[in-house]
Amino acid sequence: MSLRLLLFGNTSSTFGEEWTAQGFCFKPRPVSYGLIQKRAGPCGVLAAVQANVLLELLFGSSNIPLDSGLLRPKLIDKRRALSQALCSILWQAGEKKSAVYAVRRKTAIIDDNIAENVLKKDGLLEYLHLKYFKSKDDLLEYLYNYISEMMKNDCESCVLFLYSVILTHGIEKIKKEMDVPESHLIGNDGYCSQEIVNLLLTGKAVANLFDGDLELNLGGPEKSLLRGISKRSKIGLLSSYEYKNTCAVVPDNSF
Repeated sequence: MSLRLLLFGNTSSTFGEEWTAQGFCFKPRPVSYGLIQKRAGPCGVLAAVQANVLLELLFGSSNIPLDSGLLRPKLIDKRRALSQALCSILWQAGEKKSAVYAVRRKTAIIDDNIAENVLKKDGLLEYLHLKYFKSKDDLLEYLYNYISEMMKNDCESCVLFLYSVILTHGIEKIKKEMDVPESHLIGNDGYCSQEIVNLLLTGKAVANLFDGDLELNLGGPEKSLLRGISKRSKIGLLSSYEYKNTCAVVPDNSF
């Protein structure tokens, strides 16, 4: 119930098919390193995972040489890079101490009467089973062993990975990091909030993109604290305004 409330603000809303049928499936050539997004909605998760996959293919432990200036990974390269990417995001969310991975069991773990009265069943949440890891190597080994299942075209691996990141970081911790603890992470349009994107990229579920925290004086003794990025991430953000050369971001050398 806490997970559903954090995501949607209620216990009756659920993920649509644009999420539940979204796996980490790669495109065929020529852009064979790109993840396929089937429908609008889970782009925040897919973009963050895609960025980490490219990082691994180009600069990480699973890096491969360019072929005439082009990136052409083989299937084994993509499996390794995706495993490393998911592991890196999860381990960062767990402050490099522990991680949780959510999988779907064949039998429900929630009583039907409870589900009917207080939690709308969606065919996924009531079958959730959690695996706990205290070692990054163990997490990576597990992910690599099951990465083929996560790469299937019609599977719920995108939702399960989002569940895993949230549960790894901690529901209460996420609420404390958000500017408005009563808000939720999935918008009415089914898109990810900025908190989800920042959690995936930086390990903190903050709502803003400026450096550090910003304290606003609302007049009188009342003040409001807006939380931003606390440290440099290995993967940054590129806005459409930067791409179109209508604005430029000046790096903060203090980071």
